[in-house]
Amino acid sequence: STSRLTMTKKALLVIVCIVMQVTANSHSYSNAYAHSHFLPPIYPNEDSPLGVAGKNKKGLEVTQQEKISSLYDAVARNSISNYDAASTQLAMAGSAESLSARLRRDLLENYDRGSYPWEYAWNSSSTPGKRGGIPLELGIVFHRVFEVDITTSAVDLVVWVRQRWTDPRLKWDPEEYGGIDKTWFWIGDGGGSAGETSEIWSPDIKLWNQWASLDTSLVDTHAQVTSDGVVYWSRPGHLQPICKFRGLNHFPFDELLCTLELGSWAYSGLYLRPEKFDEGFVIGGSDTAGEAYAEYQLLDVTCEEHL
Repeated sequence: STSRLTMTKKALLVIVCIVMQVTANSHSYSNAYAHSHFLPPIYPNEDSPLGVAGKNKKGLEVTQQEKISSLYDAVARNSISNYDAASTQLAMAGSAESLSARLRRDLLENYDRGSYPWEYAWNSSSTPGKRGGIPLELGIVFHRVFEVDITTSAVDLVVWVRQRWTDPRLKWDPEEYGGIDKTWFWIGDGGGSAGETSEIWSPDIKLWNQWASLDTSLVDTHAQVTSDGVVYWSRPGHLQPICKFRGLNHFPFDELLCTLELGSWAYSGLYLRPEKFDEGFVIGGSDTAGEAYAEYQLLDVTCEEHL
């Protein structure tokens, strides 16, 4: 049919041969991708441009505006290298806007979350004169098999879905913002250009053979953006595909194979080009991953790119 031909022309990432094995009391998992960002609070001290208790180094009282001006001057001279310290001191000085808030405001000024500058991808194509979509790195961390329903061919997988792309509108010079080299923006309502609560644009990646939409089965989260415009968006939740099972002939000791197809629903490969994030998948991800006393366990995964 016409719709089928249109779909095959789109770029997509296919997670093939997800093998689930009937198991007794077995499980396996690996540690990977555990990360967090904690920064200790830093307060003004005798070496800070504000001095102690609102006094300069000569012990004289300074005005509120003098405090703020002094801090901005120090940041410009790079005498404050830690942006957290600069933000904290600005707040304590009574500033209405921290450096991180100013960065976010500047980046979002005139930013249209409903569109993407496709000419950036076309102009940076590796093949001169030939247009190519923006590379979108896509990967899945398989946490565990939650449920398998043989009668409806439905599978429920607990996962983290990770995406990474470049948005040239979100680039900045860290030296202009006290050394800040990363910030965070909210992506809500399932992402995509239709997300009313989202602050920035995001790809409209869909699970093509779904029985539940990624918009509702994955949690909305903040995306991390670095100063080179690279956006990293990781979301925990569920992948819930409808599968065309293979391996049922060995019931009840099945090794079931299920294929997942993920790709953009609106854009062809001329605009968006899904690629593997590292290997495209990870089995495990934390100490709580894997199955214990479960009917099925995840045995193997392979990943392919179709352009």
